[in-house]
Amino acid sequence: MNWKKLYDTLYLEGYHSKELNIGSDLVKFVVDVYGDDFDSILDIGCSQGLAVKKYQELGKDAYGVDISEVAIKKSKELGIENCFNSSIIKTPFKDKQFDAVVSTDVLEHLGPEQISKAVKEILRITKKYLFLKISKGPEGNIKIIIIWKIFILLYLLKENGLIFLLKVKKQNILVVVKKY
Repeated sequence: MNWKKLYDTLYLEGYHSKELNIGSDLVKFVVDVYGDDFDSILDIGCSQGLAVKKYQELGKDAYGVDISEVAIKKSKELGIENCFNSSIIKTPFKDKQFDAVVSTDVLEHLGPEQISKAVKEILRITKKYLFLKISKGPEGNIKIIIIWKIFILLYLLKENGLIFLLKVKKQNILVVVKKY
């Protein structure tokens, strides 16, 4: 599946309007529960940057990346400057540049070999926390494959000596990781 092409097309057709909806609960959770323990945050799969803007409004040094050039262009049109076109596999950031990294509904789109690369990249740029929201919804994927990918992700996190909290909801799974 060519996710870049798919999401470019979706954003051209108005996907994720100018209102933060899908990530608003996660932004609230991250800031309410962990906000005193981090200053900088990267949103991987930032869409048009609305969560980035919200983190900035809450006093965080926030950045975002998205695979869709169209989404990033729309973020600039909305006046959100810290969003960049990049893949989760290779980001333009320095080692341990961010206290926290958040990703909403991105990892379930990756193949097994990409998950390993994504985890390595996320660990490279993160100092303290990972907040990974993984959709269990179909979005064109077979549910069993998504669950299998989640177990691969959790295995890789454990292999790297990371401690995580797993919160399973009807539509998604939230993985919170604290790096030591």
